[in-house]
This record gives sequence, C-alpha cells and structure tokens, in this order.
Amino acid sequence: MIEAKIFELIKQLRQEVRLNDQRIKQLTRSADKTILNETFDNLSLGTIAGQGSYPYATAWSIAEADHTADVVEKSGADRMVKIIAPSGNLSTHIVTTVTNYFKMNPGVRLSWDMRIDNDVSGVAGGVLICAFTSDIRASIGFHYDSGLHISAYNGLDYSNILGATKNTWYHIDMIYLPQNPSGMILVYIDGAYEGIYASSSPAQDLNMIKAFATSAAESATNIDIDNLKVEALLLLNS
Repeated sequence: MIEAKIFELIKQLRQEVRLNDQRIKQLTRSADKTILNETFDNLSLGTIAGQGSYPYATAWSIAEADHTADVVEKSGADRMVKIIAPSGNLSTHIVTTVTNYFKMNPGVRLSWDMRIDNDVSGVAGGVLICAFTSDIRASIGFHYDSGLHISAYNGLDYSNILGATKNTWYHIDMIYLPQNPSGMILVYIDGAYEGIYASSSPAQDLNMIKAFATSAAESATNIDIDNLKVEALLLLNS
C-alpha cells in the first residue's frame, strides 16, 4: 500500500517535471530580445524616412529635413542605407542623422556593417546610442585623427580603436553595459575583440539609435550601413 502511494507520487513528480520542462522551452522560444533586425532588403528604394515596421521600435526618420538618407541597391537584391552628408563651408560640418526610437532597455547589443567613402580631415560617421534625453551614451564610427580610424566616442572623448580604409566594409559588434557610474561598451570589429571603452556618465536606460554621416568642410561624405541589429540584454515585455 505504501509502496503504491510512493510509486504514484514519483509518477506525479515526473509528470510535473515534464510539464515544467515544456513550459521552460515555450518561454525560451517566445522570449523576445530583438528590438529590430534590419537588412534593408525588404524596404523600398528611396528615402528611408517613414520606412520600417518593428514590434519594439519606430519607423526610421531623418533628423534634418533637407538632408538625404536613401535605401539603395548594394548588389542584386541586397540593399543598404546610404547616409549622405553634403559638403559644408570652411567653418561648419554637415551632419545627416537617421534616427530610430525603441523600447527603453538598460543594456543592448548592436551589430552592423559600415563603410565610408572619404578619408580627409573632418569626416566622421557610424552608429550611436542615446538615452531618452537624446544624450549620447556611446558610439562606434569612423573618425579622422591624423588618418582615418574606427573610434569609440562617449559624447566627450574619442578613443581610436584601429586604422581604417575608405570604401572598405567593417562589421561592428557593440555591447552596452550600464554599470555605474558611467557604463561601458565591449567592442568587436570583424569578429575580433578590441577592448572595453567607457560610455558617458551617468549610466542611463537607452531608447534611441542613430546612424550618421559628417562631411568635411568642402567635401561630401557618404556612410553606408547594412545588416543592423539591436538586441536587449534583458527580455522585452510587450
């Protein structure tokens, strides 16, 4: 009698374990960390403004009304976004920014491909992440400093990571960790770990990504961006 009850209890426990395993698998499958995953291949050719539909992010916009950022053909059916900064004058730079707001999350991982078509003094471009106040938390992009570099930027200071060559594609992985007091980013370029860099202080939740191009005084600059993905470090809630 006692043995039969024990056997029945063991049977019930095994069933409960199987049910819990199924629940965990379902939660794992449905757990959503992707804020946006954009190859640009399914967007229409032409201005990127107003394009893009994502569960946790807005459509794209162009910060400057008179500037241009277009979805263009890369090769065959492969598309990318080209951010165009026209030439400025002797004392100003022209910045064209493509902006996307996403569900606020304290930590994110970004990956993208980028290239620049200019390597003269004053040019810049890449991807940056911002807090809800629009303050820059961190950025990885091209920057001229006695030559073209890929650099980290925290809103105040540049840190050169490695030398870069114009008209060459680079794959970037940037992980933002909001540790106090300032937060930090881990950087990988073309799959190689490049180090840890400080972001801006204080550490804050993020809800904005910008891709930008900055021209030199008398020289236009194009930044090409492709395969842009933003993932939350914590699970997203609908």
